[in-house]
Amino acid sequence: MSEQIIDPKFEERLVVTLDQAEYDLSNCEELAKALEPTYDASTAIVDMTRVEYLDSTCLSKFLVMRKKRSDAGFPPSRLVITSRMIRRLFEVTGFDKIWPVFDSLQAALDAEESVEPPQPQGGRSTNATN
Repeated sequence: MSEQIIDPKFEERLVVTLDQAEYDLSNCEELAKALEPTYDASTAIVDMTRVEYLDSTCLSKFLVMRKKRSDAGFPPSRLVITSRMIRRLFEVTGFDKIWPVFDSLQAALDAEESVEPPQPQGGRSTNATN
């Protein structure tokens, strides 16, 4: 079971700690349920410090989280990833380009909103030409 902590300084910041070392098909729905509270938090941090393995089925749950947060008008969740293997997975899939990734929970808590990654290319232009 994951743990949810509301930072006392900023009640709108939600921290979800993933407590399993491995997330795969057998516990992917548990991961999905752990990520659900991030959908409605203005600032959410997912602490993946304990995670050492994540399969592709579970990666899709992160995409669902990103979409739900985007649809609600929230920035991407901040991810705390300390595993070299998980970081590499996020680099290879390009996930490190759509989520801000931090080495520690403290760094994620201290980060300003301006550290959010750039929006993916190919979206509608905001420049008006008259």
